[in-house]
Order: sequence, then C-alpha cells, then structure tokens
Amino acid sequence: MGTDQGDDLSRLLERRRALGDAGALRIGDRRYSYAELAVLVEQRAAALTGAGVAAAELVLCPTTPVLDSVLMQWALASLGVAMLPVRADLPASRRESLIRTTGAEWSWRPADENVGLADVGLASLIGAGADTAERVTRIADAERRAAGTLIRCGSAHWSPPAPASEPAPAARPTLAARPALAAAHPNSSASLTTTVVPGAATAPALFVETSGSSAEPKIVMLSAATIIASCLAVNARLELKRGDRWLCVLPRQHVGGLAIGYRCAFAGAELVVQSRFEAEKVRVALWDQRITHLSLVPAMLQRLLDVDPTPPPDLRVALLGGQGIDSNLARRAVEQGWPLYLGYGMTETFSQVAGGWIDADGLPQRGMIPLDGVELSCPSCGEANIKSRGVTLADIQPPEQPTRQPKQQTRSRACPKTQAAVQQAQPLRIRGPMLMLGYANPTRTPGHGLDNGWLQTSDLACRLPSGNLQVLGRADDVVLIAGINVLPAEIERELAQLDQIAEIAIIGVPDPTWGHRLVALYVGELEPAQLEAWCRSNLSSHRRPRTFARLEHLPTLRSGKRDRQRLIAQAEALARTSEAPRKQTKSSLD
Repeated sequence: MGTDQGDDLSRLLERRRALGDAGALRIGDRRYSYAELAVLVEQRAAALTGAGVAAAELVLCPTTPVLDSVLMQWALASLGVAMLPVRADLPASRRESLIRTTGAEWSWRPADENVGLADVGLASLIGAGADTAERVTRIADAERRAAGTLIRCGSAHWSPPAPASEPAPAARPTLAARPALAAAHPNSSASLTTTVVPGAATAPALFVETSGSSAEPKIVMLSAATIIASCLAVNARLELKRGDRWLCVLPRQHVGGLAIGYRCAFAGAELVVQSRFEAEKVRVALWDQRITHLSLVPAMLQRLLDVDPTPPPDLRVALLGGQGIDSNLARRAVEQGWPLYLGYGMTETFSQVAGGWIDADGLPQRGMIPLDGVELSCPSCGEANIKSRGVTLADIQPPEQPTRQPKQQTRSRACPKTQAAVQQAQPLRIRGPMLMLGYANPTRTPGHGLDNGWLQTSDLACRLPSGNLQVLGRADDVVLIAGINVLPAEIERELAQLDQIAEIAIIGVPDPTWGHRLVALYVGELEPAQLEAWCRSNLSSHRRPRTFARLEHLPTLRSGKRDRQRLIAQAEALARTSEAPRKQTKSSLD
C-alpha cells in the first residue's frame, strides 16, 4: 500500500516530511509538497499552542479557505486537540448549537481568504528556483503573517481521566517552535515535537456532523484509532498508494470529503481539492492532473457523463457513496469504461465498511464485500429471485393516450432484490475498529448510540450466500399498505431500471383508508400516464404508486445526497392535492 502502519495520528505529517518534494496538496494551480506542508503545520501548531490551546480540547474549524482548514486538521492532530469541521457560512444559531452539544472550547476564524498565503509571497515559491531550505523558510514566514484568530467559546467542559496506573501529568506538554529549516532535514535533532496525551488513540480526535439527509443531523465522535483503522482498510481495498492523486469535490465538513485527506496522508498520495463541484472543471482536472481516484455522489456522475462520457485514462477508482445509484446511470458509465466502485458506509464508521465493483448490469452483483475487520449482524437473504419480464411500453396501452411517445422502448431489468428478502431483512448492526466512540454530548462521554459495542443502523440488510452484504433500504422507510409491509426503496430500484427514467424516488405518505400510499417523484422522458400504466401492469396493488410527478430534478443537500425531508414534503403536498386516491370506494385496493 505504500503506507506506514503507525498507530499515532499526531506524528503522521512528521513522518510524511521525509517524502520531501512529493506532492501532498493541490488547490487550483497551487501545489504543496509534503516538506512544505509539514513546515506550515508546524508553524500553525506553534501559534495554536501560544494562544492557549490544550490537548484534549475541541476547536470548531471552517473548511474554507482550503489550505487553512488542512493546516488546522494536521496542526490540531499534532497537539492532541480534536477538530469539528464546519462550513464557513454556518449560521450563528447552528454554531451555538454545535458548541453546546459538543462542549467545544474554541472556535477558529481564519484570516480573510483574500489576504491568505497566496498574497504574501507563497504562490511565487511554487515551482520557483529557490532550494528547499529557502522555500520552507519563506513559507513559514508567510504562514505567520496569514494566520487567523482563535476565539474562546467558554470554560473547558471535559478532560481525560488520568490512567489508574499513572499519576496525572503536572503540566501538559507543549509544542516549541522550531526553525523552519528543520523541515528540509527530517533526520536532524530539530524535528517536529508533538503532544503526547495518555489514551489519545481512543480519545475523541474528530467530531463530524452527519449529513441530515433523513433526519436531524447528529454529531459523531471519532478517535484517532477509528480514523487510522478506516484509512488503512479503505486504502487497501481501493489500492491507494504513494504518488496517486485523489480529487475531492465533496464537502469536507462531512465524512465523504473529509476522509479523503486522511487517506492520502496515510498512503503518501496527493490530495487535490476543488471547493465546489463544477462538471467542466472536474473533467479538466481528471485529465490534466492525471487523477487516479475520485469520490462522487450519483448526481455528480450524471453531470460528468453529460459533459464528456469518456473515462480519464489514469482514473482507477470512481468511488460512489452517499446513496444508492440508479442502475441505468451505472450501466451507462460502465459501458463507457468508468471504474465504478459503490461504497456503503456512514459517518459513524468514518465512511465505508463494505463495497463492490459495479459491473455491466449496473449493480455490484457479488453484493457489498465487507472491509477487513468489519463485523455485520443481519439475517440471510434467502434464495428467491424475481425473473425479468422484459415488458416494454409497446405492450401497454396507457390511458388517455399520451401525446408524446418514448424515443425508444422502455424495458425493465429486474434487480435481484426480492419481496422475500425484504420480509427477512432486519436493521443492520455493525461492529469493528472503525466504529465511532459515540454521539457527541457536552461531557464527551463515549458509548452514546452504541449497544455493547454494536451500532444499529437504520438500513435493512441481509447476507448473501457468499457472506457479502445486500442493502435493501431504510427501516424507517417501510410503510404499511393494506396490512402489508412495503419497502419503497425496493420499488425505486425496479422502476429506476426503466430506460427513460433518469432518477426516481418513491415516498410513502399517510392515507386514512389504506394506512399509506406511494408517490413517485421522478426525472425522465416518460409521461406520468405512461409510468402509471407500466406500474399498473407490472406491480402488485400494494406496491403500486398512486400519484406520479415528473420533476426537472430531485432535491439534494449541499453534500449532493438526496434531501429526503424535502422529498417527503413534496410527496405529501402532491398527495393532498391528488383527487384520484380519494375516489377509491371499494373494500380492497384496485
């Protein structure tokens, strides 16, 4: 893997300094080597120590400017201080809520982005003729002049207990400022000094907010041991190695984007950051910067394919996560040669715990293969399979004859998820070395949200005969229709395979007669009447949507994941205005 198997997150950048001029970080046209980054981190750590930050405290840090947030990430780690990344435009009320929930002691306010390092001479050093010693000295001076402000949030709420076998330390170790020249000589005695905290590997090192796609966001506490275990396992699975380049276009206050920087540091790879996803800029970067790894949500992949379906020649992994992917979109990408890997994970496990390569059918046919060390508790999927009917719209007479016919036949490729599997599925339980310490609380007590070391997720899942994972949908999405449990996600997967459906969401809404009924919100070329006719001919009554709405796009969060709360609100509004379900007068569903 090209990765040091060390167990100390605080010393990672110190070790990486030995890579010298190897690329560590690229932001636009600016590139920073590992030697340069180590100097900047050292200077930032010294400034934080001088401001009074102590080991085991917590600092809120904006994710922009990008360089500033990367420096805070590694400087705080070197001091044994935890970080909570937040977006720069976080509302004051939400910031106050985060501080109350986590007991954060500090908030970091970076210098104005317009007077950052680029404006004090650093940009001219990149690629300049100066030798390494001169460059790192000038970089260190630039960092001192471009630092931000540390703001005290209140009195400390928490301190780690001293180990029973050792007396509490009389005073916390501090980081003494070292000459910047030391960065150019990693073997010298003036190397970076880091704070050593008893039990640091299992103390909170990182606080990350969940995306909030399905409920109110939670804040997850992660230890250094959790981060290390996840990075080593993911790097091994995706074969990330020294010299590779991983392009990050996901928000770095959430785990999908944040984890990439840690993985790259462990592998000695280069982190390439674009603060926002713009399809054309991403396409250019993929080709010009010879990107080997890329993380996306499905909506981003769709836009990339629309700009240019040709896969970049150096790209080995296009990691998809955050939500399931429509099989039509996946097939389109795979047919073009895109190397799609579907990951399953969550903030509570610092990203993925299982995943699989997507094949020509648009699905990971072997299921999701658990990462090394991950324990999963869920029942067997069983052996039942749905057979493909191969039905096309040419076989169906839609009511009221829609004026626009599809440009091509619409066919259904049945997915291997079955009603029998849904009935057997139970909420997935996860245990492993990359599991969180617990959900955040003001005293930072571990264990909140865990049951004897197990995390019970909201996802329904089962194990295939191979032992791999099959994720069927969310347990809290299951609705009762005419006395039968129905999983909308299973219907989504079936309808998503129709050729002229680009995206679809099936939402269950309350119904006074039947308990619930289903609403289909979709993007595609099919007329609602055509989709309704297909469903009437191919789906059993309790699995058939009663209301259909074609949208320009499905609502998403900043992270690119679907906004389930907005989808539910839209579906409920449509259901209220739909008269058709109210015309049902029979004693059973038609």
